[in-house]
Amino acid sequence: MPRRAESPLPRGCAPVAAVATRSALTPETIDARRAIVALRLGQVLESHVDHLSVGLAAEASRFERSLEQAQAHHPVFMMVEGTWGQGKTHLLTLLTATAVRRRFAVSNVVMDGVGVTLSDPMQLLEAVTAAIRFPGDHLAGGLASHLAVARRNGDLERLGHLGATTLASVFDQLPSTAFDEFDTMQVIEDYLALAMPASTAGFRLESLGHRGIRLPALRARSVAERAARFTDLLFNWTQLCAVTGVRGLVVILDELDVEYATTARRGQQQARLRERRRELLEALSRLRSQRLPLVLAFASAPAGPDVDPEHDASTNIPETVGALDQHIIAPSPSDEGLRELLTKVLTLYGQAYPDALTGRTWTSARELADRLIETYRRQPNPVPRYFLRSALESLDLLCVQGR
Repeated sequence: MPRRAESPLPRGCAPVAAVATRSALTPETIDARRAIVALRLGQVLESHVDHLSVGLAAEASRFERSLEQAQAHHPVFMMVEGTWGQGKTHLLTLLTATAVRRRFAVSNVVMDGVGVTLSDPMQLLEAVTAAIRFPGDHLAGGLASHLAVARRNGDLERLGHLGATTLASVFDQLPSTAFDEFDTMQVIEDYLALAMPASTAGFRLESLGHRGIRLPALRARSVAERAARFTDLLFNWTQLCAVTGVRGLVVILDELDVEYATTARRGQQQARLRERRRELLEALSRLRSQRLPLVLAFASAPAGPDVDPEHDASTNIPETVGALDQHIIAPSPSDEGLRELLTKVLTLYGQAYPDALTGRTWTSARELADRLIETYRRQPNPVPRYFLRSALESLDLLCVQGR
């Protein structure tokens, strides 16, 4: 029989979510609770990242400048680096929120070194395209509605002039009525995302009444062609995003330290994977000479001083793709920053559980800051993520004890 998970609270203390039930669950309360749950898991919601960003003004400014550069059709290559729990994911969420606010489409992909990897460009492209989210959409996968609007406005006709000839050849063959047909656009979306081969997509379109459409094969036929094909299709997708009314595309490839650790072992297979990864990075570097509204953000934890640079994404990627436009390292928060963060978390906590916070609890929580910071600084390797978890657990205890 599986063991029950241990509660972080002492015996007899219920989690505050269980005791704070008298207030009506307003939208603000629900949003705040979602944000608190995310913080407990070491994440920050995109909707709350601006409020919970402390000491990141310089990094936020660099993101803004990068998006301005991409909007001017100058591709941006950046590295976002941070050790575990230091704030790399927070920075990536801040980049995402900033990009969406500036009306960029965003694709966030987590690398695992096996199914989603730089050494398999076609699988990687399928992950990138499936994750593209347009401004105003809550989830990825809303391409069809944006294509229909772009077709009605005549914007898809610009693809060929922008050099995106591969996708232009697809849309030029489709009648205008097809863009309002759900089944037809499902086939097109699957085909464009490489989830369906051209032959199958053509057969499905014919069964839906669209005859004579000849779709080009998107997947590369040989391993040697994959890097170049990935680059060409990423170019096409970026221009497609631009003609649908957004200002460009931001692609975030996260957890590249996992990717590099997977291929760090010796052996012929790992050597081949490293070679394919190098080919893709070199092919991507050639996009920098194109007029393209693209931000490509690589994200990784540093591998450490004793690791061969070839196996460290934070050093190998800049060496392979060339000098980065931005190399952003998650900063360590100051004591002042930690106090400000704790104040913001306390405010959010009060919105999430208004019945649980008494006047005495508010006072005790403010007095708690110095003790939490002192404990945090005594750690051999202070991690902001642990500081936040400790703060939330302390607030739970204060609320329960104050009832």
